Amino acid sequence: MITIEVKERGRWRRLPNGPFPITEAQLTEARKRFAEEQSKATTFAGARMAPVTTARQILSEIAPALDSFDLLNLGFAVTIQKVRVTECAF
Repeated sequence: MITIEVKERGRWRRLPNGPFPITEAQLTEARKRFAEEQSKATTFAGARMAPVTTARQILSEIAPALDSFDLLNLGFAVTIQKVRVTECAF
């Protein structure tokens, strides 16, 4: 389980509805795959046209136990540039 903070307008903001049932390694892998998809995509296709949809698809492959609500929230964390992750101890 992790909590995630994203940097918006110069401030760190915690993503609501956490902690999330995923590991930091899984999130890092999803972000890496998303960056690869985005670099391969043309202007109006794939990760550039539908970034959150692409991120949710990648997450569902990496962590198939995630429900659709968590996929939606975590999809944002995969697409944004700056994130901070904290492992939860419970």
